Amino acid sequence: MIASPSGSCYFLFGSGYSNTFDSWSLEGLCPQSGNLFLDTATAREEHDPYPLGGYYGHNYYNGGRYLVGEAVSPILNVDGAQQAIVSWNIETPAGTWIEVLLKVRLNEQWMHPVSMGVWSSDIAFASHSVPFEDQYLRVDTDVLKLKTPYKADALQIIVRLFSTGTDSPCLKSVMLTLSGSSSFSGYTSASRTCVERVLDVPLCSQMVYPNGGNVWCSPTCIAMLLGYWGIGGQNCSDRVRDAVQGVFDWMYGGYGNWSFNVAYAASKGLEAYLVRMRSLADAERWIDIGVPLAISYAWGKGELTGAPIESSDGHIVVLAGFDSNGDPVINDPAASSDEAVRRTYKRDEVEGLWLGHSYGTTYVIFPSDHRLARRLIEEASHMRS
Repeated sequence: MIASPSGSCYFLFGSGYSNTFDSWSLEGLCPQSGNLFLDTATAREEHDPYPLGGYYGHNYYNGGRYLVGEAVSPILNVDGAQQAIVSWNIETPAGTWIEVLLKVRLNEQWMHPVSMGVWSSDIAFASHSVPFEDQYLRVDTDVLKLKTPYKADALQIIVRLFSTGTDSPCLKSVMLTLSGSSSFSGYTSASRTCVERVLDVPLCSQMVYPNGGNVWCSPTCIAMLLGYWGIGGQNCSDRVRDAVQGVFDWMYGGYGNWSFNVAYAASKGLEAYLVRMRSLADAERWIDIGVPLAISYAWGKGELTGAPIESSDGHIVVLAGFDSNGDPVINDPAASSDEAVRRTYKRDEVEGLWLGHSYGTTYVIFPSDHRLARRLIEEASHMRS
């Protein structure tokens, strides 16, 4: 099958889905109940490629020795992909971590694999993105971007699992999201249902934290979504501060790495993926089944009526529902207080800013036993059996 990312397309592999890890090549890993684990009997022993503290003043991995195994996906044929983002759901006990790489084929020639991040839920491990640029592509924190006029005709996902002891990571699923170059800026969908539904998502402001809260929009949204699913403490403060620790990317120097945010949410026992939706009509399907979303957009002065701040070059909000007119009901963490977080914005403004800025980038987070959500996330996936 050749997937066409004229809008966006997805490849989802994982336990309980049509596409499992059975089609992947494994070295030093073993499958158990559909998940992947490190096989300590066959995993390779390696040493960090950089000396202790020798990678921009930090460690690339752990600055020492470790065991590592690798999984390589089948070749994923595509037609003209220009951007790629990846998300993973994994358990990483202390002393374990994951690195995800993408290998791109241009004009039937494979490029060298590039890293999309080194991550662990263990806060003692310093998770980080891996900047890269050559004449063909660059990795912009969490997005692989092909340079004009290059377009990928195939990709492969490479996952490396690591451990410094006897514990093993448990990889549950991986999603690759691909996009073409089309921008939908200014596009407005008609409301599919025009039926009011607003989900009871907790209200959390990022602005109530004086020690950096003004840049905590993404972990604050994660905290709201975790709270909606009854995970992570009874109040905003506990959930926000835990998320801030769990999503930090020292290379990026911030908290907005999309892949790290969904990986953190998944580490709390949920499923979490990065997708790029075509319209708010797509988002309505998730609200219909009781799943709130987090979406990414930017705006300039006067472009977002009722926004709590004048402008932003990149912001994450929670889409909690729609009113009877089809306008999005938003939990905006940039509000000055928790009580002021809930807002209703104009549909055409939000949709145009979201599609134009981030190609409809969305955090989709739900419990593993939510059958409708699992069905909906798989509907968009290519390479189904």
